Amino acid sequence: MSISITINGLPVVQTMLGKFEALPIPELMETIGGVVESQTRRRIASEKTDVDGKPWKAWSPRYARHARAGGSLLQRSGRLLDSITYKVEGDDSVRIGSNLVYARTHQEGRGGIPARPFLGVSESNQDELQAVLDAWIQNILK
Repeated sequence: MSISITINGLPVVQTMLGKFEALPIPELMETIGGVVESQTRRRIASEKTDVDGKPWKAWSPRYARHARAGGSLLQRSGRLLDSITYKVEGDDSVRIGSNLVYARTHQEGRGGIPARPFLGVSESNQDELQAVLDAWIQNILK
């Protein structure tokens, strides 16, 4: 992948994993991957903010004059949104990202293009992941 983040080491995930080592963690990682992929797609499609809730910088006036009608930040063609995927790595890690070369430029900025970070896990995303973990645990305990 050209740019990605790895979801491991998050305290909420690590704490729960330590308590339930014998449980079907790869299944949980698939679920977490799907949730974080969805969160990332939502950030691109509607929220248009970084993981701290800060709005992305607007197009430059020069670029805005040439931008495709109906397009919006990080969604000019829809390719970036469509490229967001996740991959479970091992038993306790999920990688979320895009294989598009220009994804890194959007995430980090480059050559006069400001960073518009779309990858990451916000506090509200972590709350959503906690709810997923809680539901998973309740399901396991049934």
